[in-house]
Amino acid sequence: MNLILVGYRGSGKSTVGVILAKRLGWSFVDLDELIVRRAGCVIADIFAREGEAGFRNRERDACQSLRKTHQQVIAVGGGAVTDPETRSSI
Repeated sequence: MNLILVGYRGSGKSTVGVILAKRLGWSFVDLDELIVRRAGCVIADIFAREGEAGFRNRERDACQSLRKTHQQVIAVGGGAVTDPETRSSI
């Protein structure tokens, strides 16, 4: 089982997520940070090169990879839940 925190940018998902993960003895994952690490560039660059569709594809792929592991607190942006396939992955 994983715990998913959803909210807008700057709403405190990462701050709360780190604290909650520590209390549960779980790991914390920030989905945007995972995407940035995998892409090797910042989100703004992904949007500039690939548009929103490209970013959402990367987001979907990242969510699908995270469902293979458990005991994680995962912070996702509000846009992640607007796509049915991504939403079902997390």
